[in-house]
Amino acid sequence: MTLELTPQAILPLAIPVIVVIVILIRSRRHRRVHAERLWIMPALVTPLILLGLWFQPHPAPSILTVTIALLGIAGGIAFGTWRSRMMTLSRDPGTGAVMMAPSRAALLVILAMFAVRNGLRWMAGDSGHPGAAALAMTDALMLFALAMIISQRVMLWRRIRALPVAG
Repeated sequence: MTLELTPQAILPLAIPVIVVIVILIRSRRHRRVHAERLWIMPALVTPLILLGLWFQPHPAPSILTVTIALLGIAGGIAFGTWRSRMMTLSRDPGTGAVMMAPSRAALLVILAMFAVRNGLRWMAGDSGHPGAAALAMTDALMLFALAMIISQRVMLWRRIRALPVAG
């Protein structure tokens, strides 16, 4: 396996890096959070990830592949919970609106997740037929992302409800 620096090879790597850089720049300031809208992102992402899982090839089910998938879900829940705790929440004294500053460390972990995913794709080689381990890991990473988004939003909602009301 050789790594060729073609636009087709670089683009999947460059897009997540650019997105994370933009997010890091935007994360310098607090932004308003609407607790009543936290359900929207999981509602949009869940069918997309489930469709992605449905239409991609899967390894034959085994104890190993199910364990890898469950570890992806458990890791996503743990990371989503941790990420929500790393975000700074406060109330604007003037308006009483909930303000949030995202965690930069959590964004760097997401960038690492993209790197692992692309590394698995590269390890699959030019044959286009990745091994069972790479397929199981790809499924686990998609389940990780889904569990992370849902658990993060649930934990943020719980934290916002616990904030003292300004007034």
